[in-house]
Amino acid sequence: DYLHLRHRLIPYLYNESYKYHKYGMPLINPIYYKYPEMYDDINYRNEYYLGTELFVSPIIKKKDYVMNRVVHKFFLPDGMWYDYFTGKKFPGGKTHISFFKDEDYPVFAKAGSIITLGHNDNLNDTTPPKNLEIQIFPGRSNTYNLYEDDGVSELYNKGFYLISTIDYNYMPNNYTVIVRSVEGKSGIIPDRRNYSIRFRNTKQTETVSAYFNESKIEATSRVENNDFVVEVKDVPTVGQLTISVKGNNIELNTVH
Repeated sequence: DYLHLRHRLIPYLYNESYKYHKYGMPLINPIYYKYPEMYDDINYRNEYYLGTELFVSPIIKKKDYVMNRVVHKFFLPDGMWYDYFTGKKFPGGKTHISFFKDEDYPVFAKAGSIITLGHNDNLNDTTPPKNLEIQIFPGRSNTYNLYEDDGVSELYNKGFYLISTIDYNYMPNNYTVIVRSVEGKSGIIPDRRNYSIRFRNTKQTETVSAYFNESKIEATSRVENNDFVVEVKDVPTVGQLTISVKGNNIELNTVH
């Protein structure tokens, strides 16, 4: 399961690695870069930021075989964080203790995180996916710039790449996502794409609308575990896709 997740995360990992190439922003930042006092703290010094959107607190102790869980103590940076797998909400700037089964792991997404995942059926395929899932955590507005190229050649040096912005406008009763191409050339990624916008920790909403440029397009939606998923099919990748969901008290608020 984790190997498949890692493969699905290639669009995110590739983009975060591009930031290192372009701006010198490392994919992995140890927590003690931001909190120097953690350098000698054996409980927390192994924690790290994975790109701009995720934070990881590695498990370094054996599990309790009676409970079949690890009792794990971790520190979260300032802000509000969500357990990536369960959606449980953790206030930052403090330490926590929680229990993790084999299928869980302490990976956290900050409020407003935007995480891009692919859906290539061929696990050897690392090219930009035709099926793109965008996971969005509630709590605050955010903008994420997604860089894509062919992943093989050096044609990006000649401008053969595409940068798309993903704007998330958060209001408690209204989430709007805008995906638009802003730089580069067409033909680098699939001309048309199937988008799955997964609003994490979100209930069924009353209204869903989808537009490409100024034209309304068909969208399907469903509730899946604690997420509300909106899907649009066969949408051009050059242009602007806008998806809005509205309703009262649509955020699931499960604070640890």
